[in-house]
Amino acid sequence: MPITPKEDAPLSYPRIKHQTQWAGCPLSEEYLIPPEDKLQVLEQLYPFVKIPSLNDTLMDIHEEKEFVVRDFKVVREQGMNMLVSPYYYRSGGSVIDWVPVDPLEEDDPEEDDDGSFSIFGGTMSAQGVKPDGIDRLKGLIERQHEGPGLRTE
Repeated sequence: MPITPKEDAPLSYPRIKHQTQWAGCPLSEEYLIPPEDKLQVLEQLYPFVKIPSLNDTLMDIHEEKEFVVRDFKVVREQGMNMLVSPYYYRSGGSVIDWVPVDPLEEDDPEEDDDGSFSIFGGTMSAQGVKPDGIDRLKGLIERQHEGPGLRTE
């Protein structure tokens, strides 16, 4: 049964339109967010309780590359504002695909045996999701893409 998350109100920033090749999503709009507003937007759209610093380094597991949080993008697709990695249009990584970079940690950073996630020095589970984050996570899962997104024609 498909998930039908509620629609987000558009953010008040200009947008650039991108034609995509992802199934069910022919158009993606990327917000142009000024650096001084990045923290506010991160706090608004980040679905988990413990929000990373703009200076934290994370990894996009789709792209398998590190990035600094302040380089995130926000896109609007299918009525939802989505927090995504800077590599989004190459590999489809959204906030649910961000993991901490810890060179000393040898375990798989994605999921522990009990279904919780090790993230930012703590454990993330359903209890670590903001009350309004549940719908946001459902929407991200419904709209998740993998692989290159931009049309090259």
